[in-house]
Amino acid sequence: MSLRSSCASKGPAGVLPCLSRTVCHLQNTQRSRCALGALSSHGNAQGGFMGSIPSGLGLISGFDTATLVERMLAFHAQGRMRLESRVGLMQARRSALLDINAGLLAAANTTGSLASTQLFQAVSASTSHPSLLNAIVGSNATPGIHQFIVAGLASNHQIISGGVASDTSSLGLQNASIELGNGGLSQDMPLSWLNGGTGVERGELLLTRADTGETFTVDLKDVATIDEVIERLNNNGLGIEAFLDQGGIRLSSLDDFEFSVSEVGGGNTADGLGLLGQSTAGTLAGESLVTLGGGLSLASFNDGNGVLIREGLADLRLTTRDGRVFDVDLSLGTAITLDDGTLLNAFNGGTGVVLNDDPDEADLTVSLIDGSTGSTTSWDVDLTGCVTTGDVRNRISMATNGAVTLGYREDGRGFTVIPENSQDSVAVQGSGPLGSSTAEDLGILNPGDAAGLYNGEDVGAVGGSGVPTVQSVLDAINSAIDQNGSANDGAVVARIADDGLRLELQDQTAGTDVFTIQSTASNSSAVASLGFEGVVESNGVISGQRILSGPGTVLIDELFGGTGLEGADSLTVTDRFGVTASISGLSVHETVEDLVDGIQSAFDQQGLKMVVSVKGSRLEFTARGGSGSMTISGDLAERLGVSVDAVVSTVTSDNLQHRWVSEATRLQDLNQGQGVGLGSFRIRDASGATAIVNISSGHQTVQDVMDLINSRGLAINARINDTGDGILLESTLAADQAAVEMQVETVSGTTASDLRLTGSSMSSIDGTWEISLAVDDQTTLRQLAELINASDTSITAALTNTGDPSTPWRLGLTSGVTGAAGRMVIDMEGLGVDFEEVVAARDARIVMGDDVATGVMVTSGSNRLEDVIEGLTLDLLEASSDIVTVTVARDETQAMDAVRAFVEAINGVLDRIDAVNGFDVETTERGVLYGDATVSRIRRMLLASVQQAFSADEVGMEGLWSVGVRIGAGGRIEFDEATFAEAWENRREDVESLFTTDADGVEGFGVRMDRMLERLTTSDGGTLALADASWENRIGLAMDRLDILDARMEARRLQLVAQFTAMEEVLAGIQSQSMALLSLSSSNSNLFMR
Repeated sequence: MSLRSSCASKGPAGVLPCLSRTVCHLQNTQRSRCALGALSSHGNAQGGFMGSIPSGLGLISGFDTATLVERMLAFHAQGRMRLESRVGLMQARRSALLDINAGLLAAANTTGSLASTQLFQAVSASTSHPSLLNAIVGSNATPGIHQFIVAGLASNHQIISGGVASDTSSLGLQNASIELGNGGLSQDMPLSWLNGGTGVERGELLLTRADTGETFTVDLKDVATIDEVIERLNNNGLGIEAFLDQGGIRLSSLDDFEFSVSEVGGGNTADGLGLLGQSTAGTLAGESLVTLGGGLSLASFNDGNGVLIREGLADLRLTTRDGRVFDVDLSLGTAITLDDGTLLNAFNGGTGVVLNDDPDEADLTVSLIDGSTGSTTSWDVDLTGCVTTGDVRNRISMATNGAVTLGYREDGRGFTVIPENSQDSVAVQGSGPLGSSTAEDLGILNPGDAAGLYNGEDVGAVGGSGVPTVQSVLDAINSAIDQNGSANDGAVVARIADDGLRLELQDQTAGTDVFTIQSTASNSSAVASLGFEGVVESNGVISGQRILSGPGTVLIDELFGGTGLEGADSLTVTDRFGVTASISGLSVHETVEDLVDGIQSAFDQQGLKMVVSVKGSRLEFTARGGSGSMTISGDLAERLGVSVDAVVSTVTSDNLQHRWVSEATRLQDLNQGQGVGLGSFRIRDASGATAIVNISSGHQTVQDVMDLINSRGLAINARINDTGDGILLESTLAADQAAVEMQVETVSGTTASDLRLTGSSMSSIDGTWEISLAVDDQTTLRQLAELINASDTSITAALTNTGDPSTPWRLGLTSGVTGAAGRMVIDMEGLGVDFEEVVAARDARIVMGDDVATGVMVTSGSNRLEDVIEGLTLDLLEASSDIVTVTVARDETQAMDAVRAFVEAINGVLDRIDAVNGFDVETTERGVLYGDATVSRIRRMLLASVQQAFSADEVGMEGLWSVGVRIGAGGRIEFDEATFAEAWENRREDVESLFTTDADGVEGFGVRMDRMLERLTTSDGGTLALADASWENRIGLAMDRLDILDARMEARRLQLVAQFTAMEEVLAGIQSQSMALLSLSSSNSNLFMR
């Protein structure tokens, strides 16, 4: 009996007969194999049972069970294969839609520019000498022709030390510090500050030797500062030396010959410098160039530290002898319109806006009443730290998530409160400890009884650009109104003193009160900056301290961080020959130059062999011979740090710490002229409390920053540091109350690091710009260079070996900051050698116009000048006397390029659509999106938009065909550039109106097309986004169905494997039985044979 007949007639019911029929069917039917590899890998998964072998062949049956299972499953998997094919098609369709969407997004990038007026008003800049000057044009530049002369480039300060014998031997240093800024005891001065603000006419002057008749023409046409004048004068080649002396220029001949100074070409340069005339005994002492004048900028006061003016607030208080009180606002006081930069303290006639100092207490409550339901949503708004109107607008918008915003009234005199939905109404009420005061000061207090936006009250903002000149200060005082509303009318007269170096106030009233000038709560520094601090009246006159120093020197009152000599007046000095002199009355000197001259004059008059001089940021007392002890004592010696009684030849004072950062210092001038970046930082005080300080565009001065820090409610006081070169944060907690270190850390931007305030300390954080180096008397020159290079400063140190047989090693220092702001102040006490200047720290200079002498000179610390002319950035590349012409003209190519790019982008989209939505008649092949309604609609919309007509009365042109854009062969857009060029040349404004929104709000093609593409491509409900979501959903459902089918196929596979296993076991049993029967039969046969 055959195996097949055995299978058909034996075995357990439901196993062999059924399986045998299936096997027979598969053996006689050719089927494609299952595409799922996973299904063909389990044919022998149940291996190991009796009668099976690893190859998948039944040991008893001889069947290839693995192949049989695979074919059985393939037969059942045909439905899955059809579903999988449909998934692939749906994925291809979705991918095609995404590809079209990408093309539309690319097209949207082109329509965005077509909708912008900037494209059609674009300008370009060209320069006649690109090797000297490069021009970069901004979007707000206007066409025009401008001429410039690059008079000089900004330079990096370079100095080099005297030589020492070895770079590895100790130098004997006592201390060392480096600083970038104006910390020295001499200062350069712009020519515009001279002669009371009238400056000096740039030009030429003629030097003539009387004995030989030799002449030299000094060219001063392109100089900007007094130091540059001295440098040019000293390059005369005639043996005439120039130096600064007592506020003027002194010329001396080396051999005492006579000489003269005269004008050249009818100019006034020599006269302006006070040098016009003849020498006497080989010397020509020029007139003083230092005097106050009505046109002099307040920036020149106090060695350039200026005067802080609080716009719209009282800066000083005058009380007259008859009891009248004047709160004087030194700002211009003119009414202004609001913008995001308007200071809140300009509101309400300069009285400002009251804000509570607690960031946990709200200042306002803003409520939105729903116009449909009547429900109310309220937000508490904290305005702590707000300085400008822009700050308030941002704070309210953020607090309400944009549901309520602030705009400006049409007249610009107040706010407009705007609900997001015009059907809703807005109520603004007071909140916190100040009640309704803040809302009232902002002019927006409102019960919310009317729907839609509402205009706030006129906030009465005043101000302007502050008081820039001496005359403005005098006018503000002379026209002040007292607290009773009465005009000054000569009660107090403000004027320039007779010496031209200080201001005076005269009380012309009569009475028993004392005439006084005092600081106000809103401005604690203006009185001192104007020279009136600590000054008392005499016969009704208050004569201020000197507020204008002079070229080459600084004010005594600006030493020691702005505290001056504190009345120190006397010295007692014994030179090394034993001669002693007592000097008093030194407190009358108001500049360092005057003090040095006064001391030296006393030395000479009393026979002391001593010299006093300025050395960097110190004074140096040097003995001229002798062998005994040098002794210096007295209160001035103590203050200067020169008290000594020792056998020494030289005594150097302490660092006199000239102040160069004040309350009035602009943030844009800090950080070596690179300014302070906007951003925020977190401050933690010693109790552990923290607050965020956010510096915005409304914060313009150092005082603004300190006020903001001090308003945060922390146990910290911010002030100018004791060295006058930065902000100091000092803890107001006693040492035993401190729980943690004070800390400043950055939250965003570079603000904290730009202010040099990042770090931590138990008592104070000092934002000084002076870097102290860790040196001692064993420090070598090489180690000193390494310390400088490792310091947190923009100074590079390098050693130079000159080859000198005795002292070859020198230390060269280079500032990494260009311009005058990069000037290095080096303090190396005990070094024993001086530094000499190799390259001066000079600002870049450019003259506007075709004449270097008469044109307007502009200076900059950088060789890149922005907005010298609005919208124009100039890169200075090389100084030259050549005139550079910069032409700013309408760009004739950008608009055409943009239209061409749009046409190409739209045609690209049409190509993508046709590739997936077409039908090939010859091959009968269809695109994956053939017949898709979405794609067909997009194609129609694109073509229709190009053909849309406009009203010529509204936009000046009837359609895109007027500028050469039309539908061409094959349903593609064509662009006739010649037609566009003709329209652009003759009808530029009409072309712009065709694409953009005009002044009447009529939308052109670019705006409409941009909006249409937005509707098609936006991820939030856009046409393609919805279609993509639909395909994604359908694909997801199909994939879920595939997962179900896979589970069923796996179950079927396990069933088949189990059946084959059972079959093999049955066959094995039959085989065993058959073998037993055969064995029994053989035994019986043998028995019978016996």
